[in-house]
Order: sequence, then structure tokens, then C-alpha cells
Amino acid sequence: MQAYLTLLLFSPLAAQAGALSGAAFTAGLAHPFLGPDHWLAMLAIGWLAARLPRRLAWLPPTGFVATSLLGGLLAFRWPGLAGMEWGIELSVFTLGLALLSGAWLSGRRLVWAACGLALFGLAHGYAHVIEGYHGEGDFFAGFMLATALLHLGGYGLGLALAQRLAWTQGVLGAGMALYGLNLLLGMAA
Repeated sequence: MQAYLTLLLFSPLAAQAGALSGAAFTAGLAHPFLGPDHWLAMLAIGWLAARLPRRLAWLPPTGFVATSLLGGLLAFRWPGLAGMEWGIELSVFTLGLALLSGAWLSGRRLVWAACGLALFGLAHGYAHVIEGYHGEGDFFAGFMLATALLHLGGYGLGLALAQRLAWTQGVLGAGMALYGLNLLLGMAA
């Protein structure tokens, strides 16, 4: 189990492996969990939502899921768009910086953050469909559910850890930003 988790953590290509493409819903449900670039971003969005006032906390995850859905629908219509993988890797880096600084939690920064999350949602949804969809609507439903579950998990972590162990947000953010930078540099090479 430990070897599997290590492989998963250090393999940004794990989500693209397509190993589960047999059972559509299960494959879609598992897909976001198989690549750290996907699940880190989802958990970070939930964590950051937990830092918002309760009346606003539902907006980032819901907006991300909605724009992921839109991105997936765009992939059906225009499957050859370039640059979506860059959007995913950039989301890991940017969300890591947001966790590290906590800067998005106030005023106009929140509006800009929402716009960024919408673009990142489009990229994630588009990439999920391109990477794993083989004509089954069940795959699409599975990855949308997994996205929402990861946001919920991040929200729970944000509530549980941020108040007791405030330093965890900075450590997670720094690690995520470095991982995202590594992904971006790897794509540029």
C-alpha cells in the first residue's frame, strides 16, 4: 500500500494511464484520484472554501464543478483544443500559492480568484473528458462526483486543521506550489 501511495504521489502521469477505462462510472470516479495534479487542486479549492465566511463557502467548489462540467461539454464539441494540460498544472501552482499566502480571502481578490477558478475548472473538465471518456456518459458522471467529493474532503480538512494547526495551510501551499512549478517546468522542457 505504501509503495502504491508513493507511486501515486510522485507520478503526474498516473491520471493519464487509463488503467481503469473498462467500467465507465468507476473509471470516471477514480480518475481524479489517480493523478496528484487533479486531487491536489480539488482538495485546495475545498480547503480555501473552508477559510471563507460560511455564506460564501459553497461558491468556489460549486463554481469549479459547474465550469468543469462546461469544460467537459466543450471537449465533446472541440476535442483538439491545445493548452488545457497547462491550465491544470498552472492551477496546482496557483492554488498552492493561494494556500501559502491566504491572499485570496478578501475583497476584490476573491473576484479574481473566482475568475481563475472558472478557467481552471474549464481546463480540468476538458482534460478529464479527453483523457478518459470513451462514449460513456457514466464516466462523465463519475468524475464530476469525484470532483465534488474531493472538494468536500478539502473543506473538511480546512475546517479541521486550519484552526488547530494554522501552519498546515502554509506547508500544504508551499508543497503544492513547488509541485506545480515542477509540473510546469517539466511541460516546458
